[in-house]
Amino acid sequence: MHHHELLITPKAQILLSNFIGYTMNHLTFPLDHQEACGSRENGNFFCADWWTLEVAKLLLLGPDLYLKEPLPRRLQQQGFYPSSIVWCHDIKMQTFEILLKLKDEVSSLVIAEVGRGLELYLACLVRKDWEQIICYDNHPYGEYVNYFSNEFEAPIEFLKMSSNHPDKYEIINEKLKGNAIAIMTHSRSTKEEAFPSNNNPKIKHVIYNGELAR
Repeated sequence: MHHHELLITPKAQILLSNFIGYTMNHLTFPLDHQEACGSRENGNFFCADWWTLEVAKLLLLGPDLYLKEPLPRRLQQQGFYPSSIVWCHDIKMQTFEILLKLKDEVSSLVIAEVGRGLELYLACLVRKDWEQIICYDNHPYGEYVNYFSNEFEAPIEFLKMSSNHPDKYEIINEKLKGNAIAIMTHSRSTKEEAFPSNNNPKIKHVIYNGELAR
């Protein structure tokens, strides 16, 4: 999938380059405090931080250039495939395109399992005047999510909870001031479980893994 013109402006490129540098300098979470796959002993380990860096690099370079770059030594191992990063990049781009189409239909944004905030990067390129931005994750990413706070007119509210939190919908709907788009990517929740309309009257659209779920 090719890059949208909004992602290749000098400001967008500088913002993402700085985010990559910031992330590399803040890889401070113990590996047992973040999502990870494989094991070091088996030579097939990678974690959420490393994954985020590779997806951000791909968003910066585009698929053609990224696939020509050698992988970092830590990822030159069995079980890690650049094609998986390209797949993730394509989901981000599809999410971005849907946000562009729907941005004027709602005033607020909800990002599930936000991680280090790449969806926030895409959202600030779409518009800066979101009335409200709510993010949640069960990992302590709030400090890193706030990296993008200066890119929006409204503050970013981070909630430390998982998608399995029993009161998730009630908490979010009580906080929402207006209608919202919700984004859920690479979640353990299924499409059907992602903000069902009967539990979420203020969430008018759901983008699930790059597809418009409703």
